Amino acid sequence: MAVEMLTRDCEYKGEMFGNGEYIRERLSCSQQATKEKLGQFIRLLDKAGMDGQRKVKGRSYVMLQDMQKGAKQIVEEIEGNKDSFILIMGGFKGLALSRQLSTMDGVKSAIYVDHVEGSYLPHGLVRMIPEMM
Repeated sequence: MAVEMLTRDCEYKGEMFGNGEYIRERLSCSQQATKEKLGQFIRLLDKAGMDGQRKVKGRSYVMLQDMQKGAKQIVEEIEGNKDSFILIMGGFKGLALSRQLSTMDGVKSAIYVDHVEGSYLPHGLVRMIPEMM
């Protein structure tokens, strides 16, 4: 499944064809991968703004904290929600959100985010709500 350029805060309806249990398994696996990528993103933010040297200051530091808080809230929501699936979809989001890495050591990654209602969330987050499975 590929999704590109969705308008923020809009609802789209579509159909998925196949065995309902298989689709649910695939969405669940994709959601687990999203959770792991968000964990990487959180660790990258720790490294960028909250290391011993604290190279990032002022407004940028506040933005990093807001990004981290938003990502943690999404992870918590993934852990507590069984009725919908939160996935990262679409094009390149920076290395930390594009694939699962075994380590973040030496990783330098761009961070692409949307500013939404006082928080900064990674590009490409979507919620899928299966109606009949």
